Amino acid sequence: MGKERKERKFSLPIRLLAAFSLVLVFGCVVAALFVGINMVIGGILVVAALGVVGPAATAESANGLLGVVSSVFELITEGIGVVLELIGSLFSFGG
Repeated sequence: MGKERKERKFSLPIRLLAAFSLVLVFGCVVAALFVGINMVIGGILVVAALGVVGPAATAESANGLLGVVSSVFELITEGIGVVLELIGSLFSFGG
């Protein structure tokens, strides 16, 4: 079975930024569960959220509030996909 190239809405650097931001969000949530929320964790959460919302708000299809919200959700799912692809590639032995 050959690999198919998917047409992506966002470029690779934006998807990597979203993946990194999502990892930061998950890490901050885990840290907040153990330590509690403080200024450092809150600041990192805000920066990570802006890392997802910023590129989605400036996307070409983000016309109006509904377009921005749908772009944010699409970028979140693409970021999760990048993280899962990275994890899968780490555990693929022998291609």
